[in-house]
Amino acid sequence: HREQELEQARRVAADAQRRLELALRAESDLVWEHDVVTRESYFPPGFYRMLGWPVPVPLATGPDLIRHVADEDGIARLRAAIQAAAAAGKDAFEAEVDFRRPDGSLVPVAVSGVLSRGEDGQIVRLAGTAQHVEVELVHEGAVARRRPAEAGLELRRGQEARSQGG
Repeated sequence: HREQELEQARRVAADAQRRLELALRAESDLVWEHDVVTRESYFPPGFYRMLGWPVPVPLATGPDLIRHVADEDGIARLRAAIQAAAAAGKDAFEAEVDFRRPDGSLVPVAVSGVLSRGEDGQIVRLAGTAQHVEVELVHEGAVARRRPAEAGLELRRGQEARSQGG
């Protein structure tokens, strides 16, 4: 019976590892982590590709990487969101941060995450996802452009139906 439990635990762990590996290879919702104590961050390869930067090796980055690739206003918004969540006793936060491409242009990124606290209640780790906002904005723009065209088509169909029926 004990061996069956161990085998099941191994399968669960292998499944979790597989899902984590898939998440880390993602190109849209990218997993990230920041150690508040050491000030080191981890961003997956897809994060760097999204911004057009070469993928660093090793992937775990040095202290304060975000200062080199993020706009100061975006860092301020992120810091404010984290502080507001912490002050409200919440563990989740969201902010939009503009990250810099190598050519200096900015990429809007929706950052959401959770706060992890140590035994003393102090925040020790931040982790979450980052999503390229331009992709969503392009999609929303296409939907918004379609809506008037679809409304016009429906109006014409209604007029045609009335003229054929009357």
